[in-house]
Amino acid sequence: MPLVKIFHNKNKQIGVWKILNGEVKLSKEDLFNTNYHPNLDTYKNEERKKEIIATRKLSNIMFPQYNLSKNIDGKPMFIDSKLYVSISNTKNITVIMASSERCGVDIQYKNTNILKLQNKFINKNDFIINRNVENLMWIWCAKESMYKVFGVSKINFKNNLIISYKNGIFTGFCNHSEFYFTCEFDTNIINGYYFINTKNIQY
Repeated sequence: MPLVKIFHNKNKQIGVWKILNGEVKLSKEDLFNTNYHPNLDTYKNEERKKEIIATRKLSNIMFPQYNLSKNIDGKPMFIDSKLYVSISNTKNITVIMASSERCGVDIQYKNTNILKLQNKFINKNDFIINRNVENLMWIWCAKESMYKVFGVSKINFKNNLIISYKNGIFTGFCNHSEFYFTCEFDTNIINGYYFINTKNIQY
């Protein structure tokens, strides 16, 4: 499983890995993270199983001292750790972000079907230059990463998450009364994938 890129500073670390064909078996080292999707053996979707195995592997490489699991809302977490965790999977790419602060990360492969789906996630307060595939992909990724900051179903993906764009920079605003926050984003294109993560979150 070749490493694509590592981002890190004093507050966060992000690992991006590409899943190779045939990489669907667990090794002894991966058994440490069986709290993350413990019923994996019963899953019928092979692609989903591959993503979960890759996530376990990457977690074990990046943070061998912590056991990956999920909380009651299904949000990933490290057992007995103060680090916050966010995970994204798409088209044979797995990303894990861990930070001392709440965080969200998303990576997506370009999908032209997003033109048909835009009314499901764009609201009247979202700012976009035009509704082309690239802008819509960035807004989708930004909202995905924002949603993962808290990862609770109370937050409405379309109406509570608002994306602004000024001077080449995306910013986000969650207007939910219980989970109010603003944030900025780091954005990158990695091997043709749209990649975004939250930063400078203010409550």
